[in-house]
Amino acid sequence: MKHIFILSSLLILLLSVFLISCNQRKRRNEYYDYEQKHLKSKGEYLNGVLDGNLAIYDEEGRPLEVSSWKNGIKDGLMMTFHHNGQISGEYEYVNGKRQGKYKRYYESGQLKKIAQVDQTGFLYSTNDFDEHGRLKPMEQYFNISSDTLKLGDTLVVKGTLNNIEDSRYTKGIMIIGKKFAGENGDILSDTLAMNSSSLNYYETSFIPNMRGEFTFVAQIIYRFKTDKKLKGIPLDTLDIFSTEGKVFVK
Repeated sequence: MKHIFILSSLLILLLSVFLISCNQRKRRNEYYDYEQKHLKSKGEYLNGVLDGNLAIYDEEGRPLEVSSWKNGIKDGLMMTFHHNGQISGEYEYVNGKRQGKYKRYYESGQLKKIAQVDQTGFLYSTNDFDEHGRLKPMEQYFNISSDTLKLGDTLVVKGTLNNIEDSRYTKGIMIIGKKFAGENGDILSDTLAMNSSSLNYYETSFIPNMRGEFTFVAQIIYRFKTDKKLKGIPLDTLDIFSTEGKVFVK
């Protein structure tokens, strides 16, 4: 009797596993417009939740977007398309947020932009190209965490240099200050924060100490060694990219 009981228990367990696995099979669902003429989307679902690939189409049946999902959350590669069928963008998602590689294309198929995206959506190490594939001029790009703060709040400033052709520009220092000084007006007389990077991705923070409109200057500075000397002391060359920013402090 004991052996029969054990065998019965095993059969019940196997049947339960089988039923659960049947219920958890992925299904491909297609959705059409209200006239049931045009396919709007096609996706893979697990227990009624998106889990797999999802394709979205326009009224002509051309793909607009193809994306990857896990347990109802966008995760993996997403591609978007121009009306002529050419890919317009390639983006990576991690747990519902755009993060990682970022690419955009012209309708001709020529690469328009390539960049990296951090966990907050900030684009850095960007390369922008014209329609002939030529890299656009170098330019600085800064981003602030908020344009309105309460007194005592921390302001996060991120910076990067776009369209780098010379690898020496991947390593520098970002400095945040209040105002310019020096003969050429390119030296910060009051430093608020600074940070260095060798990956062309700069992030630093400070706390504005007054209410009202608070202005500051953000700089990325690159130092290059030269053969020039002054009284035996090497003279390095500085290349400075600056921009002004402001926040309102309540």
